[in-house]
Amino acid sequence: MRPRGSISLRLGLAAAVAYFVAHSFGWDALALLMKPMPVLCLLAFLLPVRNRDAALIAVGLVLSALGDVLLAASPALFLPGLVAFLLAHVAYVVAYLGRTGRMQLPRLMPVALFSAAAFHLLEPHLGAMRGPVIAYMVVISMMLWRAMATIGADGTGGLRPWLATIGAWMFAVSDLMVAWSRFVDPEAGLQVPLMLLYWAGQTAIASSTRRD
Repeated sequence: MRPRGSISLRLGLAAAVAYFVAHSFGWDALALLMKPMPVLCLLAFLLPVRNRDAALIAVGLVLSALGDVLLAASPALFLPGLVAFLLAHVAYVVAYLGRTGRMQLPRLMPVALFSAAAFHLLEPHLGAMRGPVIAYMVVISMMLWRAMATIGADGTGGLRPWLATIGAWMFAVSDLMVAWSRFVDPEAGLQVPLMLLYWAGQTAIASSTRRD
């Protein structure tokens, strides 16, 4: 790992710790400042961007950081935050499609089961947000499918496709936790596990990128 990359990851870890401290003590301004920092440090880890794949993942990270700020700033900004994350997932889908165009339809099965179960749990509580949430779930399902399609696609058995897949699933589960806290049980106390999953997922996705 390059020295600058190592420094970026360490700064991201420090920012994550600072966020949890601020969240625990109710320091809202500091928590808002720290929340997007781990993802922005992942962006610094990717720099300089030298290929299309890395550029798309970088776009996804920027949009995710924007979504972090919007979701944390105000409940009224939930829909713009949702749109920012939806576009981040679109960027990841396009990146994964660039890695392989193989259909791998059987790998849709676990994705379809997960999405159907998640929608079954959320749907009675969605109200006017039903349409946007369905659109979001379609896009994140595409991301999961295309991430899984990369496994074995290059014939090398390398680690990158697995990182992409594990990262996508972590991201999806953290999104489900966000939706549960927003629509079903605001007192569920999921902020710590969902942020850990989210940051771990983004780290895996960024690490799956070819940086040459």
